[in-house]
Amino acid sequence: MKESRPILIVEDSDDDYYTTRRVLSALGSFHLDRCSKGTEVLDFLQTSQSPHEERTGPSLLILDLNLPGKKDGRVVLTELKSDLRSRTIPVVVMTTSSSPRDVSECYQRGASGYVVKPLDLDEFAACLKSLVVYWFETVLLPDKETSV
Repeated sequence: MKESRPILIVEDSDDDYYTTRRVLSALGSFHLDRCSKGTEVLDFLQTSQSPHEERTGPSLLILDLNLPGKKDGRVVLTELKSDLRSRTIPVVVMTTSSSPRDVSECYQRGASGYVVKPLDLDEFAACLKSLVVYWFETVLLPDKETSV
């Protein structure tokens, strides 16, 4: 990877977040941010994409479906894809649910990918590595300045 790329991890479980963070840190240079509640995500994106700040929004968003409160991952995904500022951000749902209904619903709501969290750490690391390679080395993503 040529440059540090921002990734937003939306995960309420501390264990899952720190495991994801540790694996991503071992894979390369990333700026990692976290929201642990669905209600925080759009506020975070609004402040991180301000044209008056040096900070830019994430290049990839990893989203857990089972978030606490009124805004679970499904609601967050719908809001992200409905907002002009965030609709081009690839959203990969990473969750424990392998339900065909959840998979279908997430893609219908605009998810870029759906991954069932593996229980094995090596498998989890391989999964995150393939996501990073795909989203940061294989596909072309729009520039932040031209995507709105």
